Amino acid sequence: MKTAYVMVAKRPDKIKKRIEYYLNKFFKRVVEKNNVYIIYSLKHNNKIKELLVKHDVKLAIFEPKINIEYAKPDGRFLLKYMLPETLKYCTKQINKPFYQVSIAVSKYTTENIEIIKKIADEFKNIKIITQNKLFDNLEKELEKKEIYITTMNNRRMALKNTNILINIDYKSITSYVINKNMFILDLKGNLDLPKKYTGTYIKGLKVDTDKTMNVLNDFEGMDRSGLLEIQMASIDDYRSVRKFIEINKFKIVGLIGKNKEYSIKNIL
Repeated sequence: MKTAYVMVAKRPDKIKKRIEYYLNKFFKRVVEKNNVYIIYSLKHNNKIKELLVKHDVKLAIFEPKINIEYAKPDGRFLLKYMLPETLKYCTKQINKPFYQVSIAVSKYTTENIEIIKKIADEFKNIKIITQNKLFDNLEKELEKKEIYITTMNNRRMALKNTNILINIDYKSITSYVINKNMFILDLKGNLDLPKKYTGTYIKGLKVDTDKTMNVLNDFEGMDRSGLLEIQMASIDDYRSVRKFIEINKFKIVGLIGKNKEYSIKNIL
């Protein structure tokens, strides 16, 4: 995925660099190098937006003083790639010896399969809620490795006893009978919920990066969780990002819900 960092140019102290600064300010106005966009005046916000669209940038992070409506990090990529860690938090809150994890998914893609395999390998009793018959093949494949999942789409029974629902790409679960107290980890961020739902809904994460990722120091003033999310999105390969997470041992410190954020103790 194409990502970008957008910053305001700072006038340099050295005279030679200052000449270059003024040339860019009066003639180029916006300079881009290695996905970093330097804007020389806040008057040129529209110019930045045009360039981001032209360069097919899907996600961008901005210095706080830059006010542009564009797709920005909102914690969803962190949730997608840190599902195992988030699930550990949820299971601790449930505090039961047995719990049901369900995954709602429609598209049979490489990434979705990798997500399911990772969850099924670490957590038992996984149920796949889907109308896509291709997931029957995945069920048989994992069974050979003694990893057991169940595929189903009975709207009366599929979510009735679910304790944690991971929504990968469903738009709505309003037609399902649900456990109204279940955790929902929504990778889409806009799942349509039944009115009686009263559980904990999570659509994003906040992550502590203080002891890791020195590269983030290059972008002073920007949200550090957002910077990490941009980096993950730019890799955009599930296995590679998971390896990156496991090496750096990032800590989840906040959960993002529909209209609020929950601060929690480090869980990883």
